[in-house]
Amino acid sequence: MKILFVAPYYKPYLGGIERVIEQMSLRFQSLYGAQTYVLTTKWSFPRVYQPKWAKQEIIEGNHIYRLNSFPGVAPSVFQVPLVWFSPVEIKKYLESVKPDVIQLMSDRWFWTNYWIIFWAKRMKIPVSFALTFHSLTKLQRWLIPLNMYLTNTCDAVEVVTNLEKQKVQSTYKTQPDLIKFIPWGITKPLPTTRKLPHMGTEVTILCVGRISEHKGQLWLAQRYQQANFTHNTHLVLVGGIEDEKYKELTFSGDKRLTITGEVSEDALFEYYNSSDIFALYPEYEAFGLVFLEALSRGIPVASHNVGTLSEVLSAGSMLAKAYDSSEVVSNIETLVNDPYKRKTLGTRGKTYVLEHFTWEKTVEQFMQLYTSLL
Repeated sequence: MKILFVAPYYKPYLGGIERVIEQMSLRFQSLYGAQTYVLTTKWSFPRVYQPKWAKQEIIEGNHIYRLNSFPGVAPSVFQVPLVWFSPVEIKKYLESVKPDVIQLMSDRWFWTNYWIIFWAKRMKIPVSFALTFHSLTKLQRWLIPLNMYLTNTCDAVEVVTNLEKQKVQSTYKTQPDLIKFIPWGITKPLPTTRKLPHMGTEVTILCVGRISEHKGQLWLAQRYQQANFTHNTHLVLVGGIEDEKYKELTFSGDKRLTITGEVSEDALFEYYNSSDIFALYPEYEAFGLVFLEALSRGIPVASHNVGTLSEVLSAGSMLAKAYDSSEVVSNIETLVNDPYKRKTLGTRGKTYVLEHFTWEKTVEQFMQLYTSLL
């Protein structure tokens, strides 16, 4: 089977959706002998044009094809580049690959999604839409009629939570029989004893995600400063910096803070394994792979109730009311100061995640869906 993923960003850039494509394609290849392809762009997040990236290449068995675009600068008002991608080039690419099924991966890349569905219908190729729903601001509500059309025109729509299913139905009026509930998985942790140089006996609080207003690292750092701890602590922010103001965000003494910048996947897993607590307070979260990756290693999570987190983080976590500063500070203090609480929550969270979220289970459900569409 030939499976084509369609996403506005892909490697070398590696964010949440890109990691989903990576993990799913590796298992499609190894477990089912499938050939996997990625139709993407020469842009990295957030809207940075990369003219030197190869037009075509193979990365970890994935056949990558990057569409041409014009111009080389995109407006800063949208998450994906609002530039021209040729419908004719999309058609020619589909004719050359002849995929058995197409998997759309972004609800924001509406222009390419439209032409993919347009040509696929004429070529009799089934299209599946992994709709990672995000709440729309007033300025983004023009997306509603577009995604209303796209979700009701493709052959299946996947959601990762029941709450997301409700929002997709209410916002995009998607036909209920098209919607399939398939949660993402996590990469099972490998045991490691290596400690990173700056991580010692203090309690380490880890935060993973691009360092931006949306992910809330500055808000977390402010709550961290307000908290009263009985142990020395170290807040480690892992992720690329989107705003220069975060480069000056450093503390010292008994409350240290380190910003690592972007790290390799191997280094990321070492940070997980060397941490005691995971904390992240985003504006919205459609699923939250990083939370589950932390829990899978027995690391308790501190966050707040936004998006689908109340459903996804049903064990091993302390969720405060959204942006309730006093409750957030209290939760972080509890996790730092009470090692028994940390251990108990971490153990429960690990059991929960390893039982419910595996890539093997995710890919099996997608393969069953694809087979039913052929």
